Amino acid sequence: MALNGGYYGDLALYSPETIATFTGYQSSISRRGFGWDKPEKELDKGGSAGKLAPKSTFGHTGFTGTCAWADPDNELIYVFLSNRVHPNAENNVLLKEGYRQRIHDVIYKSMQIELFQERLVDAED
Repeated sequence: MALNGGYYGDLALYSPETIATFTGYQSSISRRGFGWDKPEKELDKGGSAGKLAPKSTFGHTGFTGTCAWADPDNELIYVFLSNRVHPNAENNVLLKEGYRQRIHDVIYKSMQIELFQERLVDAED
Protein backbone atom coordinates (compact mmCIF):
# COMPACT_ATOMS: atom_id res chain seq x y z
CA MET A 1 0.00 0.00 0.00
CA ALA A 2 2.83 2.42 0.80
CA LEU A 3 4.39 1.67 -2.59
CA ASN A 4 1.05 2.48 -4.22
CA GLY A 5 0.72 5.99 -2.79
CA GLY A 6 -1.63 4.93 0.01
CA TYR A 7 -3.97 2.89 -2.18
CA TYR A 8 -5.00 -0.71 -1.68
CA GLY A 9 -6.50 -1.55 -5.04
CA ASP A 10 -9.02 1.22 -5.72
CA LEU A 11 -9.40 2.06 -2.03
CA ALA A 12 -7.50 5.13 -0.83
CA LEU A 13 -6.51 4.51 2.79
CA TYR A 14 -3.88 7.28 3.00
CA SER A 15 -3.12 10.26 0.84
CA PRO A 16 0.08 10.24 -1.22
CA GLU A 17 1.23 13.22 0.88
CA THR A 18 0.81 11.21 4.10
CA ILE A 19 2.78 8.32 2.64
CA ALA A 20 5.54 10.73 1.52
CA THR A 21 5.67 12.24 5.01
CA PHE A 22 5.81 8.89 6.80
CA THR A 23 8.39 7.34 4.44
CA GLY A 24 10.67 10.40 4.17
CA TYR A 25 13.51 11.64 6.34
CA GLN A 26 12.17 13.59 9.31
CA SER A 27 15.31 14.70 11.11
CA SER A 28 18.45 16.61 10.30
CA ILE A 29 20.46 14.52 12.80
CA SER A 30 19.02 11.06 12.16
CA ARG A 31 18.17 8.80 9.26
CA ARG A 32 14.76 8.03 10.78
CA GLY A 33 11.35 8.80 9.39
CA PHE A 34 8.01 8.61 11.20
CA GLY A 35 7.77 4.92 12.04
CA TRP A 36 10.30 3.85 9.41
CA ASP A 37 14.05 3.55 9.23
CA LYS A 38 15.80 4.98 6.17
CA PRO A 39 19.20 4.45 4.55
CA GLU A 40 21.93 6.77 5.79
CA LYS A 41 21.77 10.09 3.96
CA GLU A 42 25.39 9.91 2.80
CA LEU A 43 26.13 8.23 -0.54
CA ASP A 44 27.44 4.67 -0.23
CA LYS A 45 26.22 4.31 3.35
CA GLY A 46 23.22 2.15 3.92
CA GLY A 47 22.76 2.08 7.67
CA SER A 48 20.36 -0.79 8.26
CA ALA A 49 19.68 -0.98 4.51
CA GLY A 50 22.11 -2.08 1.83
CA LYS A 51 24.54 0.47 0.40
CA LEU A 52 22.88 0.15 -3.01
CA ALA A 53 19.36 0.89 -1.77
CA PRO A 54 18.08 4.23 -3.05
CA LYS A 55 17.49 6.92 -0.43
CA SER A 56 13.74 6.64 -1.08
CA THR A 57 13.82 3.17 0.51
CA PHE A 58 12.13 2.76 3.88
CA GLY A 59 11.94 -0.17 6.25
CA HIS A 60 12.25 -1.51 9.73
CA THR A 61 14.37 -4.00 11.62
CA GLY A 62 13.09 -6.18 14.43
CA PHE A 63 14.50 -7.46 17.70
CA THR A 64 14.79 -11.03 16.40
CA GLY A 65 16.91 -9.91 13.43
CA THR A 66 14.12 -9.67 10.90
CA CYS A 67 13.86 -6.73 8.54
CA ALA A 68 11.56 -5.46 5.83
CA TRP A 69 12.54 -2.80 3.27
CA ALA A 70 10.40 -1.22 0.55
CA ASP A 71 11.99 0.51 -2.44
CA PRO A 72 9.47 2.68 -4.31
CA ASP A 73 11.97 3.56 -7.08
CA ASN A 74 12.31 -0.08 -8.16
CA GLU A 75 9.02 -1.46 -6.78
CA LEU A 76 11.01 -3.87 -4.64
CA ILE A 77 10.17 -5.35 -1.25
CA TYR A 78 12.91 -7.18 0.67
CA VAL A 79 11.92 -9.23 3.71
CA PHE A 80 14.51 -11.07 5.81
CA LEU A 81 13.24 -13.45 8.47
CA SER A 82 15.54 -14.76 11.15
CA ASN A 83 15.82 -15.84 14.73
CA ARG A 84 18.96 -14.06 15.90
CA VAL A 85 17.99 -14.60 19.55
CA HIS A 86 18.85 -18.30 19.21
CA PRO A 87 20.52 -19.61 21.28
CA ASN A 88 20.17 -16.41 23.35
CA ALA A 89 19.52 -12.68 23.00
CA GLU A 90 23.24 -11.84 23.16
CA ASN A 91 23.75 -13.36 19.69
CA ASN A 92 24.70 -10.33 17.51
CA VAL A 93 26.25 -12.06 14.48
CA LEU A 94 23.67 -10.56 12.06
CA LEU A 95 24.53 -7.04 13.16
CA LYS A 96 28.28 -7.58 13.52
CA GLU A 97 28.67 -9.21 10.09
CA GLY A 98 26.10 -7.01 8.30
CA TYR A 99 24.35 -10.01 6.71
CA ARG A 100 21.01 -8.27 6.15
CA GLN A 101 22.66 -5.31 4.41
CA ARG A 102 24.94 -7.56 2.35
CA ILE A 103 21.98 -9.65 1.16
CA HIS A 104 20.12 -6.44 0.30
CA ASP A 105 23.06 -5.38 -1.90
CA VAL A 106 23.23 -8.82 -3.55
CA ILE A 107 19.59 -8.39 -4.59
CA TYR A 108 20.39 -5.05 -6.25
CA LYS A 109 23.48 -6.48 -7.93
CA SER A 110 21.44 -9.39 -9.29
CA MET A 111 18.89 -6.97 -10.73
CA GLN A 112 21.68 -5.06 -12.51
CA ILE A 113 19.81 -1.80 -12.19
CA GLU A 114 21.49 0.75 -14.44
CA LEU A 115 21.14 3.51 -11.86
CA PHE A 116 23.43 1.65 -9.48
CA GLN A 117 26.07 0.41 -11.92
CA GLU A 118 28.60 3.11 -11.01
CA ARG A 119 28.14 2.31 -7.31
CA LEU A 120 28.56 -1.46 -7.65
CA VAL A 121 32.35 -1.20 -7.58
CA ASP A 122 32.23 0.80 -4.32
CA ALA A 123 30.04 -1.81 -2.64
CA GLU A 124 32.33 -4.77 -3.44
CA ASP A 125 33.65 -6.41 -0.28
